[in-house]
Amino acid sequence: MRNEELFILNSSFHPMNYFYHQKTPQKGVQTFRFATPTMSKPKGLHSKQIFFQRNSYFLMLLLILVSCQSQPIEPPPPTIAAPTAQPAATIAPTVTVIPTVAILPSNCPPTCAGLDLRPFMLPSQFSAANLSRANLAGLDLSGFNFSQANLSGANLREANLSGANLRQADLSKADLTDANLSQADLSRAYLSEAMLNGANLSNTKLQQAQLTWAKIDDTTQLSARWRLEWEIINHEKLGRALPGVDLSGASLAGAFLQLADLSGANLRGANLQQANLKGANLTGADLREANLSQANLSGSILNDAKLQDTVLYKAAIRDTDAVGADFSQADLSYSDLYRIDLTEANLTNVSLLGAKIQRAKFSQTELTGVDWRRSRLDEFTQLDEKWLIVWTILHDGVKGLNLRAADLSGAKLYNTDFRWTDLTWANLEGADLSQVRYNEFTYWPDDFTPPPR
Repeated sequence: MRNEELFILNSSFHPMNYFYHQKTPQKGVQTFRFATPTMSKPKGLHSKQIFFQRNSYFLMLLLILVSCQSQPIEPPPPTIAAPTAQPAATIAPTVTVIPTVAILPSNCPPTCAGLDLRPFMLPSQFSAANLSRANLAGLDLSGFNFSQANLSGANLREANLSGANLRQADLSKADLTDANLSQADLSRAYLSEAMLNGANLSNTKLQQAQLTWAKIDDTTQLSARWRLEWEIINHEKLGRALPGVDLSGASLAGAFLQLADLSGANLRGANLQQANLKGANLTGADLREANLSQANLSGSILNDAKLQDTVLYKAAIRDTDAVGADFSQADLSYSDLYRIDLTEANLTNVSLLGAKIQRAKFSQTELTGVDWRRSRLDEFTQLDEKWLIVWTILHDGVKGLNLRAADLSGAKLYNTDFRWTDLTWANLEGADLSQVRYNEFTYWPDDFTPPPR
C-alpha cells in the first residue's frame, strides 16, 4: 500500500465509509481521513478485512467507529417546496423617538437673555427673569409666570401664552406674531413696538398696558375697546366723538384728545399723563383715580366730573369750567388753575401745594382739609373770608391777625406758630394742628385740649 493503509469500516463497503490512515514521510506523524466517493478501493483488499497498525489504541478507536457506523446512513428527506405565498403588504415599523432634553444653564432663570430655549424642559416660573432676545417660538407656555420679566426683543412667534401671567412684563419689540394670548394677564405690560399681527388677544387683560407703536392689523384678535385705545394712542385725530366710551384703566399717556367729546366717559384709573385734552368735553366723566399729571386740560369742560383721588400734578387747568366737580382727595399740587371756575365743587382734602391760583372762582366750594401751603393766590381770586384767613396764616403767619372767635374748622394748619396768639372762642373743630408751636401765652378756646408739644 506504499504510504497508505485503508481501513474498511463496514462490510457493505459503502462508498462513503472509506476511512484511511495516511502515513507521512515524517516519522511518527499520522493522519486519518475519510475517503471521498471518487476514490477507488485499493487492490488486494477484501470487504471484511480490517487492517490496523502499531498498537491496540487504534484497534479501540476502530471498534468505536464501527459501532457508530453499524446503522446505514439514512439519506436526508427530500425538500418539499412550500407553496408560494403572496407577499404581505409591507408595514412600516412604529419608531418611538425619545428626544434628548437639554439641561438649562444653571443661571437660567433668571438670566436667560439671548438663549434658544426651545430644546429645554422649561420651568413655569420666570418672574422677573431676563429673557431679552430669547427664542421661545412655538412653545407651549400656557399658564407660565412671566410677571415683571424682561422679554424685550424675544421671539414668541406662534407661542401658546394662554392664561399666562405677563403683568408688568417688558415685551417691547417682541415678536408675538400668531401667538395665543387669550385670557393672559398683560396689565401694565410694556408692548411698545411689539409685533402682534395675527395674535389672539381675546379676553386678555390689558389694563394700563402700553401699546405705543405696537404692530396690530386686521388679523389681530382684539376687542373693540382695546383696539380703540390702540388707535387713540397711535393715530392723532382732532375732535374724536367718544361720549360714554369705556376706557377705564386705559394707558393713554401722551394721547391726543384735543376737542374730544368724552362726556359721560369712563376713564377711571386711566393713565393720561401728558395727554392733550385741550378743549375736551369731560362733562360728567368718571376720572376717579386717573393719572392726569402734566396733562393739558386748558379750556376743557369738567362740570360734574368725578375726580376723586385723581392725580393732577403740574396739570394745566386754565380757563376751565369745573362747576360741581368732585375733586376730593385729588392731588393738584403745582397745577396751573388760572381762571378756573370751581363753583360748588368739592375740594375736600385736596392738595394745592405750590399751585398757581389766579382769577379762580371758589364760590360755595367745599375746601375742608385743603393743603394751601406754598400756593400762589392773587387778589382777583374769589375765595371765602374763612379760607382767605387760613391761606394767610399758612403763608404770612398769625402776626397782626385777630383770631378770637375765628372760624378755623376743618383747616389744615400744619406746623403753624401760635405762640402769643389769642384763640379764645375760635372754632377749631376738625382742624389739623399737627406740629403746631405754642407757649404759655397761647390762649385756647374753653374745653379745648391743645395737641402735645
